[in-house]
Amino acid sequence: MESSDADLGLATCPGREDGAMPLTHHLSINHELAPGHPWPYATTIPETWRPFADRGIWPARWVRVPGDTSVPVVAAYRLRIAVATATTQRIYASADVRYHLFLNGGRIGRGPERGDPLNWYFDGFDLPLAAGEHVLVALVTTRGSEVGGNNELGLRHGFLLAAHDPAGRDQLATGWAPWQGRRITGLGFERGIADGHQGSWHTDEILTAAAYPWGWETGAGEGWESVVYDTRQLARTAEVARWINNWEHRLRPGRLPPQFSRQLTGARIAAVDAVGLDQCIRTPYTAESVSSTARAEATALVEHRPWVIPARTTRRVLIDFVTYRCGYQHLRWSGGAGAVVALSQDEALHAPTSRNDKGNRNEVVGKVLSASGARLHLDGSADRQFSLLHLRCGRFAQIVISTAEEALTITDWTVEETGYPLQDDGGFTSSEPLFDQLIPIAVRTLRANQNDGFVDSAYYEQLQWVGDLRPQVLATLCMSTDGRLIRRVMEYLADSRSASFPVESVFPSPVHQIIPSFALGWVQMVADLAWWRGDAAFIKRLMPAARTTLDFFLRHLRPDGLVQTPLGWNYVDFPQSKDWRHGCPPGDEDALHGVINLLLAGALRRTAELEDWLGEPEYASRWRRHSETLFTATQRAFWAPAAGAFADDLAHRHFSEHTQAAASLTGYLDGEHQAGVRAALTTRKAGEADLVQCSYFFEGFLVEAYAALGLADDIIARYRRQRIWLDQGLTTTPETTGVTRSDCHAWSAHIRQHTITSILGIRPATWGFTTVRIAPLLGDLTWAEGVLPHPAGLIRVRIDRQDGSGKATITLPPGLSGELVLGHEVFPLVPGDQTITFTP
Repeated sequence: MESSDADLGLATCPGREDGAMPLTHHLSINHELAPGHPWPYATTIPETWRPFADRGIWPARWVRVPGDTSVPVVAAYRLRIAVATATTQRIYASADVRYHLFLNGGRIGRGPERGDPLNWYFDGFDLPLAAGEHVLVALVTTRGSEVGGNNELGLRHGFLLAAHDPAGRDQLATGWAPWQGRRITGLGFERGIADGHQGSWHTDEILTAAAYPWGWETGAGEGWESVVYDTRQLARTAEVARWINNWEHRLRPGRLPPQFSRQLTGARIAAVDAVGLDQCIRTPYTAESVSSTARAEATALVEHRPWVIPARTTRRVLIDFVTYRCGYQHLRWSGGAGAVVALSQDEALHAPTSRNDKGNRNEVVGKVLSASGARLHLDGSADRQFSLLHLRCGRFAQIVISTAEEALTITDWTVEETGYPLQDDGGFTSSEPLFDQLIPIAVRTLRANQNDGFVDSAYYEQLQWVGDLRPQVLATLCMSTDGRLIRRVMEYLADSRSASFPVESVFPSPVHQIIPSFALGWVQMVADLAWWRGDAAFIKRLMPAARTTLDFFLRHLRPDGLVQTPLGWNYVDFPQSKDWRHGCPPGDEDALHGVINLLLAGALRRTAELEDWLGEPEYASRWRRHSETLFTATQRAFWAPAAGAFADDLAHRHFSEHTQAAASLTGYLDGEHQAGVRAALTTRKAGEADLVQCSYFFEGFLVEAYAALGLADDIIARYRRQRIWLDQGLTTTPETTGVTRSDCHAWSAHIRQHTITSILGIRPATWGFTTVRIAPLLGDLTWAEGVLPHPAGLIRVRIDRQDGSGKATITLPPGLSGELVLGHEVFPLVPGDQTITFTP
């Protein structure tokens, strides 16, 4: 029942063919708790006191290569180290925007974690140095948003490295030790050459082999020169005031474990033909392309054997990873002067006329692959190897090769998979075998969209949209008690808000945007985290941002008690309705939306309850008062008696599942209104009008409303509709119902949450999950079984209902008690194993 992580290779590590532990590893160093740190900003140890103006200043400087470093720029930095006796040196490294760090030619890490200038991260490494000479090299890429897209947020190109030991400053630190740098010539970037689209997901790496400084990772070659730095731009930790010194990146220690890394296995050749790069996005694969005879020619690629492509030959090779994968491609070759090799990766093939016309993802014939990746112009040299610098995601890879007058030998092609090491320590299975097929699809999606943050789509924007984050976090809480990624993301999202505005809709990003429903979702996430994990001290650090966000909405209160939707993108969902434009519900000219007012009333009420738990009764009273008066005004304005449901608009012309769900989740519905909402949701009708149905994003909240109303059959039926994923050959959850742009959108993976929290009904009963409530809603399932990770251990539940009798088998970890709710019966639960019989 428990899902396996074997396909992700979580036990293996980067840079080692044998999969053993790496020579070095990231360290999360808490500088506040490290007495004797070489650059403390505050300390109680007199011998380490420093003048106020020096506190927090790093014993290192941001450095860069000489000359113009306007973006995009790729540069390498090297330092030769001589060690008399074996030692281990701890270092800290950062870069603007990304670095790849090498010791003696072997990669030891990538970083830093993504942030913004006010929250710029650095990583710690322990370098095991044997007696003798060593070379430390960093490759730094700074593409800028024009090339790198909106997920690349930096200030200016630069590299920073410091030694933990003060005595090591002159031997290791940038700005002090004799670091040298050089530009990486022969490598550039182009936008959208594959299909003309613009965006961070359509950037190609262009290699000109004859101009490339091969061997830079070992520090070899000519062209190295002393680095330069600006003495006015000092490196400082985040907690130090600016005072008289200039600084720009507020540095914080990285908080995440190393990304998992392993060599991808299980790929297969799906098609081979002779279509060239100039025609491959217009010429589809044919039945001949997928024949066993055609595919056999390129099997050496996936078997890691040399493959010789003769002179004056063109080959297009499609590789199927079978499931969705994220990683870095590596190519090794010899010869092939004048040849061009194009490497790409995409989620799915599609018709030549439309990227969104994908059909069944398992079918190849009649389709093309039009992704970007890298284009290599070869010079005929022997034993060359190139690694793509940027993460690529999708189920399919394509290699297009055109040789000139010399044969080319592809020595090896590999993909290094990587991502956040999320373990699924729980699981669910039941009498419905369909769910056993759908849940791994959801889990794979959640993993693909976690790295140094939560991203909306692994292939497309790769941005951290706040609205997408809530279903991702709730599902992750059902999989693991590892909260490091969640906590880090929640903290720096809190920093995205200003004194006058709420949490931004997407962050970090150079685009400043507000989506009201997303901001309210972030407020709810603060409560979610407190409800599931407690930690009042951490939650208190988030509350100023939650309060600012709520006050932002309350500034838009009208005399009639309703909140006018603030300016911004009033996105709620992407339903298949002509009345919802760009995901916005229909409303009047004053932007009054029933669903936004109801979401705000629910967020105010839940925050009031959270403030009570935190010991803030004054805040609680204020939020509760606003919540009650807002809901009263909203019910008066948007309840349509003739339809027996809540309307989307004041004229009562539009009705949706979204607004009914939002009303239910406020917790304020009385008997009459709750009965109306319940009837509307079960019939999908409001009087004579059809309810606009949720797409996958809001569907998770709809299922939450189903659970609150006890609609077990509707929960089961809703998830059975997702059988279409199997019919479409999807291995991850899509962005929307119907025609979808993205095949891997984590906001659609909520089945992983609700099979546990709604069908089995395992939920916290009190703040901090100090007690548990189990209220199963099995619908027509005869049995269901699941495991939920809890900070105290695993919660195990099995419910059986057969032949007129029922049995609940439950195991609670030490120290956890609660109750089992079966209809109108309530049974107490205690730590340990227990079996309860009941009549269904």
